[in-house]
Amino acid sequence: MTAGTAPEAQKTTYFAVKGVLPAAPPKSPLDELRERMTPLCAGAVDPFEIAAGLEADGLSDQAVERKYGYPDVFALAEELYRQVPREPVEPDPQPDPWTTKRSTHVVHGLLFGLPALCYPAAAPLLSGGAALPVLVVSMLVSWSLSQGLSYLGYSHVSRLDKVGASRVLRVGMGVAALVLALVLVATTMLAGGSVSVLVFAAGQGIYLLAATVLLVRKADVMLFIALAPGVITSLIYVATGEPAWMMTTVWSVLGLSVVLSVGFALERTANPDPVSGPIVTKADLVGSLPYAVFGVLTAGLLAFPVIVATMLPGLGTRAAALAALPLSLSMGAAEWNLYWYRSRMRRESQRTTMVAKFIARSRMVLGLAVLRYAVVAVLLFATVVLTASLVGAGRPEWTQVPAYTAYLALGAALFIALLLQACGSTWTVLPGCAAALLTEAGAVLGAVWFGWRIDLISAQLLACCGLLVVLCVHASIALGQATKHR
Repeated sequence: MTAGTAPEAQKTTYFAVKGVLPAAPPKSPLDELRERMTPLCAGAVDPFEIAAGLEADGLSDQAVERKYGYPDVFALAEELYRQVPREPVEPDPQPDPWTTKRSTHVVHGLLFGLPALCYPAAAPLLSGGAALPVLVVSMLVSWSLSQGLSYLGYSHVSRLDKVGASRVLRVGMGVAALVLALVLVATTMLAGGSVSVLVFAAGQGIYLLAATVLLVRKADVMLFIALAPGVITSLIYVATGEPAWMMTTVWSVLGLSVVLSVGFALERTANPDPVSGPIVTKADLVGSLPYAVFGVLTAGLLAFPVIVATMLPGLGTRAAALAALPLSLSMGAAEWNLYWYRSRMRRESQRTTMVAKFIARSRMVLGLAVLRYAVVAVLLFATVVLTASLVGAGRPEWTQVPAYTAYLALGAALFIALLLQACGSTWTVLPGCAAALLTEAGAVLGAVWFGWRIDLISAQLLACCGLLVVLCVHASIALGQATKHR
């Protein structure tokens, strides 16, 4: 065998062959466009989104037909949508808008409850049968107007219209104060009240309006500064045995707190630049109406047992006046739990894909939120009752348990009502609150006029527990809708 015939002796020549790889075909204009628009096309939900991107890129129907051979932008978008597979990119996680500090709600709870400490100091100055109706009218009107004013302010804030929010709060506070003053003057004249009663009732209502403005503008520190003189002086007055020589001082300092609150509210709503246009629209006024009505009903549910206990001691109980303080303080806990609930439901709506599972979780979160509020409210009630017994303001008795239970149920019901309002169910809470208030009023009228053997404590317990059950059932259904938590 020769070298020419042996395969292993053959000269390998394939390393020496110099071949040229075939050149890649040139890219067409459509290929170049597809590569450039791939991020948009991969995440598009339909061809219209790609068409919008093409137009934003400067392509017109004429340019598309001339360069790519398609009749218009929409035809080209459909082709790109067909060629590029869907690979949507998950958006970056957004910060939770419902994250907040617990200290903020503790401060708000104190701001809600501290004004009640001024009433014992003013009680000797407000003796007489004409004082009560004037104070009640002041509370009902000011609560209603402050709730409506709060809605108007927050509606502008939610639209990022800080200038509009300042203007509507400033003008709204002035208009509301004028309305309150006119109503109180008429009530005082009809009831035969004194000037001192009128002044105190007006100061009470104007302070509430100014406090509403400061809370909307997040000026909690200013409100504390305005409230501090009146609260401290009132506590000193009561602790020293209510000496007669301090009456003038008490009145003066309480007036100073009102003046400070109004001054701070005006300062926080000052606009350096004039703004034209309407202050509020018809839609804003209509939107504020359910909140104003809710303010009246809430004030009625809180104050009615206290009024009856004052005017008809045989029907009511003095525990109602003491229970109103921890209930006011618990509104800070209600606000905190409302933020917790909205944050938790936001997470549930993002990670839950089955409707039935979301409904079940929404009811679980609702139950936890109510339980969290109830625990804090019970602790506040126990603290206030214990403090009152230690300072000699009243001894706790087992007969007062139904009254405290009624106020606890009312607090939980109001918390659920706030949840429903925050999630868009503004009108649905009003019939239940109205029915509860009418139940209490009907029981008292029946006992006075018809001799029914029923006391206010039983009627209040029935009304508040019934309201709590009704709102719980309604909330478990209404808040099970994912659209309520957008």
